[in-house]
Amino acid sequence: TVSLPGIPESGVPPPSPLRLSRAEHAARVVRVTGYSLLLLGFPVEVPTHPLDAYQGGWSWRETGMALLLLAGMAGTVWSWRRRKGLGGAAPGWAIAGWAIAMLPVCNLAPLIHPLAMRYLCLPAAMLAGAVGSLVWALGRRNRWPVFLAGILGAVLLATLTHGRTGYWKNDLAYWEHQRELNPRDPLALAGAGYAWAESGRPDRAIGYYRRAVELDPGLVKPLHYLADLYLELGKQRLAWDAVQEALRREPGNVEALIKMGSLLSLQGRWDEATTLFQDLQRKSSRIGRMRERTQVALNLARCLEKTGHPGEALEAYEMASRVNPEHPLVLRGYAQALMRRGDFAQADERWNGLRRLFPDDLEITWEQGNSLALAGRHREALSCYQQVLAGKGTLFLRARAEYGRAIAYHSLGDRARSRQAREAAQR
Repeated sequence: TVSLPGIPESGVPPPSPLRLSRAEHAARVVRVTGYSLLLLGFPVEVPTHPLDAYQGGWSWRETGMALLLLAGMAGTVWSWRRRKGLGGAAPGWAIAGWAIAMLPVCNLAPLIHPLAMRYLCLPAAMLAGAVGSLVWALGRRNRWPVFLAGILGAVLLATLTHGRTGYWKNDLAYWEHQRELNPRDPLALAGAGYAWAESGRPDRAIGYYRRAVELDPGLVKPLHYLADLYLELGKQRLAWDAVQEALRREPGNVEALIKMGSLLSLQGRWDEATTLFQDLQRKSSRIGRMRERTQVALNLARCLEKTGHPGEALEAYEMASRVNPEHPLVLRGYAQALMRRGDFAQADERWNGLRRLFPDDLEITWEQGNSLALAGRHREALSCYQQVLAGKGTLFLRARAEYGRAIAYHSLGDRARSRQAREAAQR
């Protein structure tokens, strides 16, 4: 028997925001602003790490400062528009754009998610527009020297930038570059691992993930990726170890608990998996992300079906559909459960919803045909099977559609067409 860790009764705590003192906040603003200016003058290496995860709230102080700054920028642009000697309104608008782009970075406006350092390229580009407009305006009496100097500067910076962005051609090249620059950076290693996994090289990905979690004892996300990779490779024991390590590092981690329940299901330990998902479902109001709430309800429904509780499974599918009414697996599972209960009208509604969401998925059309056939609506079922045959489905799917037609024609008393469809399926 496995010990099933659950969500703490106090709930799933959200990531703790970084609360800075006024001095720390001011220093951070200066540092980030300086980096933005550095990007303007030279294409420096852009780190992978996000900006500090300081989260501002909608307090009167922060919101008021943001509004005052925006009002000041609007006034500056308005007054600058008549200064032809300084380029008119163009530099003012560019500086206003830079200030607006810096608002979330400096937390004068609330920041919900940490931003990547690459975001600073946006305010740097805004500021570059202001500098260019000012230089052009100040050199109005000597346009050609200014123009040529600008062209040469642009070519120089473009050459340097091209050399840097060569490794940005795709995720794999970017993260491998970051890993080479920072061989002991867990984030760079985890990013490289994810890129290798997406490129079909799980062996390389596993090595990088393991190295990342060794370097950072508090890191959990790469362990989730490790568990997924091990499952794809059929190594359930190693996947289990990765999930257990994630729960040791962060007890009550919902994603790890969901993976643990899925592993129990794969091992045929349906009762234990059901207990785990029921515990998660009882505390689902404390689970912040819709994706995880959907996974909990969906997995619970499947476990209840396997343990012989179809009525409760249907309730779980209904809960999942309330959380995420357009999730394809939820709609499919719900429709199949309704079919098994004999509620063909409601099942048909779910299939129609799926077909509206995925009009090119012929598998869904075939399943709806089966649902209609079970309900005795054989002519409508024939229409679904015909649509499958008219599409570009696999040979196996086409054979199943032909068998469906054979059964439908037989039920309608058309023995000749039933035989033809059966022969077509066998071919």
